[in-house]
Amino acid sequence: MFSLVFLHFLLTSVVFALAGYIMCGKFLKVPGTGGLGRAGVVAGEGEMEFMYCLEIGVRAFFPVWVFL
Repeated sequence: MFSLVFLHFLLTSVVFALAGYIMCGKFLKVPGTGGLGRAGVVAGEGEMEFMYCLEIGVRAFFPVWVFL
C-alpha cells in the first residue's frame, strides 16, 4: 500500500512538473532583444529549471497524499 501511494505521488508530481516545465519554456520565455530592451522582466537568462518545477509539484501534492 505504501509503495503504491508513494509511486502515485512521485508519478503525479513528475507529470505535473514536466507539463509546467514545457509550458513555461514555450509560453513564458521572453525572447532576447539584445542590449537593454526588456531589462527587468526576467532575471538572469530566463531559463526554468526542471528541478524547481519538480519541487513545486511535490510541495503542491504532498498535503493531499499525506491525508489519503
